[in-house]
Amino acid sequence: MTKAQFRIIITTHSSLCNGYLDAAALILNSKCENVELLTFKENMSTEDFEKSLVEMIDVHPTQPLLILTDLVGGTPANIAIKYMKKAAIEIVSGINLPLLLEVLMKQEAGEQLKDIQFKEVIKNSQESIIYVNELLRGGTVND
Repeated sequence: MTKAQFRIIITTHSSLCNGYLDAAALILNSKCENVELLTFKENMSTEDFEKSLVEMIDVHPTQPLLILTDLVGGTPANIAIKYMKKAAIEIVSGINLPLLLEVLMKQEAGEQLKDIQFKEVIKNSQESIIYVNELLRGGTVND
């Protein structure tokens, strides 16, 4: 049993969330047991998606929950935002693999959701995006 103090739901368009979790599990050599996935599938109604999300939220309504979405303004993010005040829910939209890895490491270390400095986590994940061509031409990571 892990020391997780919070749950994570990754919700994306199509199966992107599956790829994120598979890659993170491989890199961290972890089963990522306190992470759930919800895909917004082609031809899925927003009502069905919302029903599925609410069911996932309600499984452990008192446990803090982090919802990670792929795209600000997309259906998964827009519907998740409707439930931010329902419980102790934090939402980060526009995830990438480095962000997910950092959050999972904090989760597995037993860190409390309320103690995570999301501005710092987001900054770190943004800085992981590097134009390699420029770097190899003698530029720096920050060019």
